[in-house]
Amino acid sequence: MEVNDVEKKKVHKGPLYYWLYYLALAMLISIFLGQLFPYLVTRLLGIVGILSPKDYFQFEFMKFDLYYLYFGAFVFLLYYYIFKKNKRIENGDYLHLFKLKPMNIILYVLIGFSLSCCNGYIVDLTGKFFVKSFQNYSRNFKVWEGNNVYTFVILAVIIGPIVQEVAVRHFFSRCLYRSYSLITVILLQAVMFGVGHMNSIQGIYTFIGGILFMVLVLWMDNLYPAVISHMACNLYAVVVSPFLYKYGIDLKMFFAVLIIPLLFMVYKRRQYDALDKNNPYWR
Repeated sequence: MEVNDVEKKKVHKGPLYYWLYYLALAMLISIFLGQLFPYLVTRLLGIVGILSPKDYFQFEFMKFDLYYLYFGAFVFLLYYYIFKKNKRIENGDYLHLFKLKPMNIILYVLIGFSLSCCNGYIVDLTGKFFVKSFQNYSRNFKVWEGNNVYTFVILAVIIGPIVQEVAVRHFFSRCLYRSYSLITVILLQAVMFGVGHMNSIQGIYTFIGGILFMVLVLWMDNLYPAVISHMACNLYAVVVSPFLYKYGIDLKMFFAVLIIPLLFMVYKRRQYDALDKNNPYWR
């Protein structure tokens, strides 16, 4: 009885323990991955002639954003789970990354496009209630738009989604699973995902997106659907939509409505139920 109590205590302090334990180190790592690394990459692209000086990522030492914690969390948790706990990647399913058929990849890309368009409507709606947040959101987006598209793609379309999905959908949610019900796990990981964007408006649609990404992962026992959908969502917002807008093409409503049949298609192809405690994703 005493042994079980001790084990239970260890389990229940897990999420808080992991969060506090990586926080300090994550701040240091994130300065490198969130600021110094993009700075060096854009300088390298400038050397080979792809970028001009005005397109360089502006590195500001110790300008810290909670968003960068994802970068630090990813590196530290990867270290903790694989090396410190003497866990080795013996096969390809450690991160639950399994191959996808081309048709499924297209399906997840379209879901990402649809989610991005739905986010646009959420921004329009919530901007009327969170005026200050909307102003900050618009200002930040204009700053990003001022950067070269290569810089944005590196940070927001490639690095960001990969880091966030592995850190939040995989590591953090699996820590929570030891102590909470499945519904609570799905909600808490979405809350972390939303809060990490440090804006009320972004927090709302990323919370919804966080739930969707987690459900996709659980349906398929595969992290790739969330990664691909997340990448596609950001890609549509920063590259595809502006490109179409130049030619007077607006597919916002089309993709927003399309999300319903797309999710139904994935639901019909699901391998497991999202709330199934025997889902192999938790093993």
